[in-house]
Amino acid sequence: MSPHLDNPSPPSSNNTSASLVEVAGYILAATALSALISAPLLVGLLPKATTGLIVPIAQLTPLIVALVFFAALKKRPQHRLARLRDVLALRWASSTKAIIVGLGFLIVISALQALTALATGQTFAASNDIALAAIAVIPILLMQCVFALGEEFGWRGWLASRTTGWSFPKAAATQSIAWTLWHLPVVPVILSTATIEFALAYLVSIASWAPFFLAVRLRSGSVWPAVVLHGGINSIRVFFLQSVFASGEGINWWVEAAGVILWLAAAAWVMSKSFQLIPCASSQIVKE
Repeated sequence: MSPHLDNPSPPSSNNTSASLVEVAGYILAATALSALISAPLLVGLLPKATTGLIVPIAQLTPLIVALVFFAALKKRPQHRLARLRDVLALRWASSTKAIIVGLGFLIVISALQALTALATGQTFAASNDIALAAIAVIPILLMQCVFALGEEFGWRGWLASRTTGWSFPKAAATQSIAWTLWHLPVVPVILSTATIEFALAYLVSIASWAPFFLAVRLRSGSVWPAVVLHGGINSIRVFFLQSVFASGEGINWWVEAAGVILWLAAAAWVMSKSFQLIPCASSQIVKE
């Protein structure tokens, strides 16, 4: 595994990654802000009908906190941060190929999970329902990409840049912990219409996606592939694993386990030296 694809040269004394304290502070601040915004909905001060308004606002919290941290750290000469667009990895170069590769992984893994579902006894939904869901995949993908901007600019933009000098396993584990922890405030919303088993599967899936999102982000040097993957998770994956099958059959842990194994294996492969489908990014996030 190559741990520093986005920053291939050894960090100098002026090109240091974030400390554990800084990273923990960022994660906790983003999670606390998300919980604060979601609180009126969670405690019943707002009706469930406002979920569609509150959730997109809460999704902006990783970016909002990243902007606060950027402003604070920019004042400290020892950090020598690059421009905001570089720290958030907004470059487009290499993005197109990385997006295609990322979506290819998403489709293949989702299809393999769907086959696992069939092999373990799940049944298809009505053909009309499947056809209607298929028509909606692309519009939902585009909409979910927009909603994902705040999260991805924060997690795979800011946080990935601040942990560039870390080994990939350490940075990936941090991403998994951060993304899962940040989603905890919405678990009560999930449980209002689902079971604890469903909430657990939801959190485990999130933890397994994070390393792959980070791998594609580091390999390409751009946050945009992660943005599109995020939209794809909420559209393409949902179609393969929910829309295609009859509802009310509960959580299929064979399917969930297959997903976790495949996503983690995909992340390891993308970060390996043998993977050549995405050109290795060479730009440095932090200026020397």
